[in-house]
Amino acid sequence: MVMQRTTAARTYVDEGLRAHMTGTYAILAKGLLLTAAAAWATMGTSLHLWLAGPEGLTGLGWLMMLSPLALILAASFGMVRSAASASALYWAFVALQGPALGLFASAYTAGSVANAAAAAAAAFGAASLYGYTTGRNLDSLGAFMFMGLIGLIAAGIVNLFLGSAAMDFALSCIAVVVFTGLAAWDTQRLKDAYVPGLESREGDFMRYMAAIGLYLSVLNLFMAILSLAGERK
Repeated sequence: MVMQRTTAARTYVDEGLRAHMTGTYAILAKGLLLTAAAAWATMGTSLHLWLAGPEGLTGLGWLMMLSPLALILAASFGMVRSAASASALYWAFVALQGPALGLFASAYTAGSVANAAAAAAAAFGAASLYGYTTGRNLDSLGAFMFMGLIGLIAAGIVNLFLGSAAMDFALSCIAVVVFTGLAAWDTQRLKDAYVPGLESREGDFMRYMAAIGLYLSVLNLFMAILSLAGERK
């Protein structure tokens, strides 16, 4: 009898956890599709002329580039506290990433973009599977990768002024490692944060916030791989 109750409880937890994880990845997949559609619209129409010209980004282009960063900062400083606001943040964020991604990808051939997308999906999938199945605590890895992310951002800002191709190559290599590690860590955190009987709104809030971190890992993996191995037009 006790064994039956234990088995039933474990099944309940497993089914709830499965729904929690698949719900998050569904949000992630839809966000990536929205970004891809917005990127395609930028690349396939004259919209890119509004965002960038012969001398670089236009005022609108800079606004589109910086808007996603502003949204992430809002989330980082605790300005997003409900499922509704987390959902609004996520969809606005992934939509605004599309034009920026379109401008970046338009410098490469279609075959290179497709190959980079496949490689990023494979790397993310492997990292996420590891994060879900490993019995090792990845908190120390996550902290190390987060510090690496801070270093990447700082070095990237410096390289905006230096324009060093060698540094750009090195940063792309490091980015592949950092965002693969972060994908594994974020997956484990998402799994560990699940609590049986979680209220719907609280669960939605957790899933949307987790989807943002996972989305950033996929996006940056794609951009790093494309930068490393992509063939320019």
